[in-house]
Amino acid sequence: MSSKHQTRLKIAKLASAEDTAPIAKALESIPRVKSVTVDAEANEAVVEHEGADATEMTSAVKQQGYIAIVE
Repeated sequence: MSSKHQTRLKIAKLASAEDTAPIAKALESIPRVKSVTVDAEANEAVVEHEGADATEMTSAVKQQGYIAIVE
């Protein structure tokens, strides 16, 4: 049975809401990620997942040109 987890990522230099879509898409492409909410004002992403790797999450954000750290 899978258990749900939530990981919060702080994302540096999110300038506007337009920046959130590519980050969300990149995070959603990670296996076992169920949903992603990216908030440009808060400079963070909340990832609901079933045991996805946090390192994969920060790497996916980095590939979009941003720096992310797990809160």
